[in-house]
Amino acid sequence: MSNFRISFETGEQVIFSAKRADRPKDFLDKNTTDYVEYKKECPFCVGNEESTPPTIYKIGDPWIMRVVENKYPAVTMQNEQDVKGIHYVVVESNKHNCSIDNFNLEDLERLIKLYIRVSADIYKNPDIQYVQIFKNYKREAGASLEHPHSQIIGVSFIPNNILKELDVSRDYYYGKESCIYCDEIEKEVNLNKRIVIENEYFVVLCPYASLYQYQTQILPKRHLSSLFSLTEDEIRGLAYTIKDLFERYNRNLGDIAYNMYFHCINREVKEYHLHIDICPRTNIHAGFEISTGAIINSVYPEDAAEVLRDKEVNKG
Repeated sequence: MSNFRISFETGEQVIFSAKRADRPKDFLDKNTTDYVEYKKECPFCVGNEESTPPTIYKIGDPWIMRVVENKYPAVTMQNEQDVKGIHYVVVESNKHNCSIDNFNLEDLERLIKLYIRVSADIYKNPDIQYVQIFKNYKREAGASLEHPHSQIIGVSFIPNNILKELDVSRDYYYGKESCIYCDEIEKEVNLNKRIVIENEYFVVLCPYASLYQYQTQILPKRHLSSLFSLTEDEIRGLAYTIKDLFERYNRNLGDIAYNMYFHCINREVKEYHLHIDICPRTNIHAGFEISTGAIINSVYPEDAAEVLRDKEVNKG
């Protein structure tokens, strides 16, 4: 296995150094959570709705999920700002401490449909060029509150990381007349070294040049560029895939911090492919990474895939 790899998506450089790795099970039980349904001081808990801006969308009455404007937005639609935007918080549950691995499938389907509905409405604003759905879980991943929530931000520009992916995808498509992600899925499935989950609708793999330990990527088998094109069966399949993956994380690594983000656009094109990345925050990018831009990862994606397939890895 090569210890120097370059991401096909962004061109980022990754050095793999297995000697620096902790054993996979070392993460277990370090960050467990007490599952309580209500906290008096939590602004997202039932009964504390006055602590947040008014509810914009909700599911259920009484609510089981709701969407509010972020009380401390990164962007707004104020005319004097250079960058305009809309910043929402999705309160994913009416219970204070739960996580994706113990959501039921129906709730995950509702959450995905809520993401789609809110994103579609944000895109109706003519100033919005890009909508990002993301989830920060635990303080190490940037979350400021425990209560299960995610965020949706629409901005009046296309961010650089998305532009890089679009440029790479277009160059590849115009050179080979095929989607780089579709070809990558076929290659990875045939190789079967970095595949974690494969089902009727989705593949989950550990990217060849993973920037984070145990990073995974969820990709639809059907070529899709937008969440808006998912069928009911695919939404159900995505809910099942997400639940399966996070149960594997919890079973093998414990209750770890992570970032999850959706990379998709608002229309279908032949060259770009929807994908969802989950980046566990079991390691910290430090001085070398910050100063050089090259990432050191102590867990090979091949080993990460073995662990998430519930197999022990022999470190030798």
